Amino acid sequence: HAPSPLYFSTNLAAAISRLSDVPLVVTNHGLISQTAPGWVQRLFLPTVGRFTFNAADRILCYTDADRSRLETRGIQTPIEVITNGIDCQRFTPGRESATRQLLFVGRLTDAKGLPALLDALDRLAAEYPDLTLRVVGDGPGRERYERECRRRGIEDRVEFVGDVSYASMPQYYRESTVFVLPSDAEGLPRTMLEAMACETPVVTSSLPQLESVVDGAGLTVDGDSPAAIADAVGRLLEDEALRRRFGQNGRQRVLDENVWSRTVDETTAVLAEVVDDTAR
Repeated sequence: HAPSPLYFSTNLAAAISRLSDVPLVVTNHGLISQTAPGWVQRLFLPTVGRFTFNAADRILCYTDADRSRLETRGIQTPIEVITNGIDCQRFTPGRESATRQLLFVGRLTDAKGLPALLDALDRLAAEYPDLTLRVVGDGPGRERYERECRRRGIEDRVEFVGDVSYASMPQYYRESTVFVLPSDAEGLPRTMLEAMACETPVVTSSLPQLESVVDGAGLTVDGDSPAAIADAVGRLLEDEALRRRFGQNGRQRVLDENVWSRTVDETTAVLAEVVDDTAR
């Protein structure tokens, strides 16, 4: 059982599987790498990536949109949709901070959309003097983003927290007014689902696989547009009733579709079925 073909180990596993009787199941976490250059990905996906997917005995995807993208690329391997799951006993609702606080959680790279979010915060600063942003995570762009905050004069509004333990994360979601992830490439991010489970409304990029999940639990926008991000965040900041409704809808959706135990059971069943098919 291997992650997406974006990892060398998965490509190696596909080659070994082709040369042996050991079956392979690949979970597709997304088709776009947030670190590799675009030209490399354009060459990789129709060649090595396609080989790895087709070498697998089964592919697992998080959403129907993900499955459709693979099918349009001519992937012949059977594909199962098993939603990403989280621990809904750990990620539970709480009371949001008395001040307006945005939350970003992710690796600090441009692909995650943090530059656009900092621009959006700058646009909102005059209207919301108490608005702050907590940035959870680390990465190669941190020093550059900190310099950008100083250049814009918003360094007092932005707290770069760094990496945070898994046990501490629920409190960050609970205290936040809005969770924002304007990433340009995602599968089905657990951070977004964790925020929803904590009844925190979300603003995300309008990626096809996210739109149906976010619908009724937040807003989707053009992640490359700071103005669109600012408008969506501003709408939620102004409407407490909407935030409450989105939060309640989000938690219910996660409870209905993304409970971790269900993900484990369905994944285990697929793995067992593949092993049984190979043994016949």
